[in-house]
Amino acid sequence: MSSTNNNIVALNPEHHRNIRIKSELIEQHGSQLHLVPAVLSEFIKLAVHYPIVITKNSQTGQFMCSAMLGLSQGENLFWQADKWNAVYVPLQVRRQPFFVGQEKEEGADQARFVLCIDENSPAISQTEGQALFDDAGEETEFFKNSRSIISEILQGEPLTRDFLTHLERLDLIEAISLDITLANQQQMKINGLYTISQDKLADLDAEQLKQLQTKGYLGPAYCLAHSVAQIYALIDRKNQQLT
Repeated sequence: MSSTNNNIVALNPEHHRNIRIKSELIEQHGSQLHLVPAVLSEFIKLAVHYPIVITKNSQTGQFMCSAMLGLSQGENLFWQADKWNAVYVPLQVRRQPFFVGQEKEEGADQARFVLCIDENSPAISQTEGQALFDDAGEETEFFKNSRSIISEILQGEPLTRDFLTHLERLDLIEAISLDITLANQQQMKINGLYTISQDKLADLDAEQLKQLQTKGYLGPAYCLAHSVAQIYALIDRKNQQLT
């Protein structure tokens, strides 16, 4: 979700005290994304609108979960008339223009997380929008909410990786290939997506189901598996654009 035009720096309460965030432009960051990383805590909300799919990092081979917003690169079918056309917007979009970096001080064993901001974000202004700090230098409710989104992502990422590791151990992940004929007769073939095999999920024995249930992964597994049906809704959105 980054761009070569980003200028990501550590957030400094003094240096950034007077900047404001035009909240109506935050969602614009996702206007040209067809896949957005997702964490377990938002699966239920995502599944109302989006297919939740598993993708594989081409460099590391590591699986990750994503909300699918479009059928091709750079296409967000939920971005219509310069606004997001869905009740729920993914966390990775709503956390903009904030990022998390890591900083390791000399002599320290581990790096620490540092909240950063993209100074080139179109949502940043010196005169309009939501302030980050009040006149007393305290964080505003808007900024606290942004921090809570970042916190949910940070807590959710390792949990989601562990969830996927369990799915792999149980051999539940299977590739899906989409052959789509659009309303204008255009043919589309989409590869590189994975989901949970509903047949294999149904065949798990009591002990395996208990393992998933104990970890809190059984609900998200069913949610992910069933959300793939939302691909039909995506195709319908695409067809509506073509007519």
